[in-house]
Amino acid sequence: LRADRDPVRPDEVRVAIHNKGSGSARRDGADRSAVEGPVVAGRVVFGDVRAAGPIAPPFVLEGAGTCRFTAEELYADQWLFHGPALQALVRVGPSSPCGIEGTLKVLPRRGLLRALDRHALRTDPIVVDAFTHLLGCWGLDQVPDGEGDVIFPLRVADLAILGADPPEGAEVACRIMIRDVSTHRVLADADLVGPDGRLWMRITGWEDWRFYWPSRYRDQFRQPDRVFVGEPLFLPGAAPEVSSTVRAVWLAPPADMGRPVWRDVLEWVQLGPEERAACRALPAPDARRTLRLWGRIAAKEAARRLWADRGGPPVFPADLAIEPDPRGHPRLRSLLEPDRDDLPAVSIAHAEGVAVALAALDPAARVGVDVEPVIDRPPGFEAVAFRKDERARLDRLADAGHDREAWVARFWCAREAVAKATGLGMLTGRPSAAVVGVDPTTGEIAVVPGPELLAVAPDWENIPVRAVTAQRGNYVWAWTLGERSHLR
Repeated sequence: LRADRDPVRPDEVRVAIHNKGSGSARRDGADRSAVEGPVVAGRVVFGDVRAAGPIAPPFVLEGAGTCRFTAEELYADQWLFHGPALQALVRVGPSSPCGIEGTLKVLPRRGLLRALDRHALRTDPIVVDAFTHLLGCWGLDQVPDGEGDVIFPLRVADLAILGADPPEGAEVACRIMIRDVSTHRVLADADLVGPDGRLWMRITGWEDWRFYWPSRYRDQFRQPDRVFVGEPLFLPGAAPEVSSTVRAVWLAPPADMGRPVWRDVLEWVQLGPEERAACRALPAPDARRTLRLWGRIAAKEAARRLWADRGGPPVFPADLAIEPDPRGHPRLRSLLEPDRDDLPAVSIAHAEGVAVALAALDPAARVGVDVEPVIDRPPGFEAVAFRKDERARLDRLADAGHDREAWVARFWCAREAVAKATGLGMLTGRPSAAVVGVDPTTGEIAVVPGPELLAVAPDWENIPVRAVTAQRGNYVWAWTLGERSHLR
């Protein structure tokens, strides 16, 4: 934080906030979170006394109707995440595309800051924040679900504070005028009017950013135990008894959910304290850290869907943890019942933009899943990645009119899924599994594990393992339960 006083304008202070990264990152010399230049800059103008505000002009909303939310519902149903000390919106009035009107209450500021008695606040941060509660309510009321109805502050042009602050407990009228709505932004002005009818605060040029999330991504912040953010995946080639005891989840969040600000919020909702700390301790670029989080969310959801389909009670994802077993394979643990050993077996995979997880009710099940994008591979990739007989199979598939790149991805996914089912995953160096059979109609692929994998799964020696592949958009994915394949 840097504040400079202008020698020419002694009543002005220019303030800039810089992101220097975390303290640990600076000490380690790996400051990936630091940002060049200020992340926030502003100008604060002081005066000896505040001028009294004028009598507030009349406020008329064209086409106004009853808002579908009350102030109590916004907080009680967790449409807003603020605790009691910040719940200053006490009434929601009429709403229209042009704006919204409501009432804010001046709440105690005690306890907001350490040693507050020694530093008088020049603004009422609770009231200023509560104005955004009413503006957020306008977005939820006036914009259809998933079409930019979630809005969060971006910047403000001017905040003027006039006259004396209303006393604690006073009610203040909040009148918001929507000036412009574009694809990604909402521009608004607002007047906050004291009990005497005079203008207390005027907010000009307030900008909010619009987020285009499917409603489930918004609602999982409200009810993480009841809302699933992923999509259930149909298991191609699964027998009826498998379909009833195994669940697969596809998780492809909106792009902005992968940015650090929302990823961090997701971590707080989806992970418990220990799991969150463990994830943050793993060195990784931001993109990798995001995918790891998505994979954990998908795995927990696959297990939660199994329980929900059997009539079980809702489970908070943060009450579950994904931990590595001695081989590094993901294992599900209940934080509420840490001694339970009957939790579903899980497998996790992710690629850029997507995570996939598989959960089987049997904790001893050999589950494996993988996902890969269908892309053009660099020259020489197949020679390194596949054996000669595998490349010959790819040639025959391509000669028959099948998409070679898609089948390269299918081969890779099938081998990876089988390797994960052993508890090891694919090993570095030469391929640790090989494709020995293909059914292009069903997507089934037969895979034989190599010596390294057989060392931990000796019962699979000379047995082709069944993996089933499918294409979804520009991705291919594969799953296995370690069953024997009868392909030749």
